[in-house]
Amino acid sequence: MRGLIGYGFLAPPNVLIVLCLVGALSSLVWRRIGMILVLVSSFSLYVAATPAFSSYLLRCIESKTPESKNLNIAQAIAVLGVDVRRGHNIISERLGPQSLERLVMAAEAYHRLHLLLRSVGVVYLTRKHLWPN
Repeated sequence: MRGLIGYGFLAPPNVLIVLCLVGALSSLVWRRIGMILVLVSSFSLYVAATPAFSSYLLRCIESKTPESKNLNIAQAIAVLGVDVRRGHNIISERLGPQSLERLVMAAEAYHRLHLLLRSVGVVYLTRKHLWPN
């Protein structure tokens, strides 16, 4: 069940497409309910696809971070990825300037605190990706 919710058709953006299809099929039997389901899910899908909504979510997440600069009480370092550019075939995925800046800050914090380092929303990077020989 966890795979269906995390990666399958029940994942957050995909579930809206499934709801559009379910609403269209249910409108054959229950016209009003089906149309409302199609309209609400398609509008939600449109809103979720806009850059303004993703920027709003990012601001909400970043506003939850404490203002204190005292990093001694931290339990882990989480890096939020923003601008990952997808690779094709031979070319691997590339990080944009914001993600690279966040990784540099996370590396500095890791060297000072030696805490658990997690990458959120970005492909997990290994030493080979960060420091190629």
